[in-house]
Amino acid sequence: MISYSYRGGNYHLYFNLAALLDFKEKYQDQNLVELISRNDREGLEAAVWLLCQLSRQGELYRRYLGEDPGQVLDYERTLLSLTPAEQPMMQAALMAAVAEGFRREHPEEGADDPWLQEYEAEHSTKKASAGRRFVCFCRRLWASLSKRGSISRPA
Repeated sequence: MISYSYRGGNYHLYFNLAALLDFKEKYQDQNLVELISRNDREGLEAAVWLLCQLSRQGELYRRYLGEDPGQVLDYERTLLSLTPAEQPMMQAALMAAVAEGFRREHPEEGADDPWLQEYEAEHSTKKASAGRRFVCFCRRLWASLSKRGSISRPA
């Protein structure tokens, strides 16, 4: 998720499959990166539309994670208020969000999964306690056999 500051607000851009499919439905066979990189009216409208979609997806994802509700960009207001000086920053934020959405690198599995960590902790304890029980059994057996005189201790 990419943070994007615009007109005093902080927005979270999240490029997911839903956003990609919405883009493909609206713009059919056009290349996403090429379209939002263009400096004409159609490129501007597509970039602002995608910016608003990604801010909506970012907000939905944040709410799914249990975070407090935030702001979502409005298409008409953003299109009317965007200045030429702000366009490169908007395009850079869009490119970063799209690149992050297509990135295949994932954090190490289980590093942030509390359920997996809890499961592993329970099972490692069970294995350790079973091993301890076996060792205790062997010690008791050894002690009882050596007391009976049937096994002599090495010198």
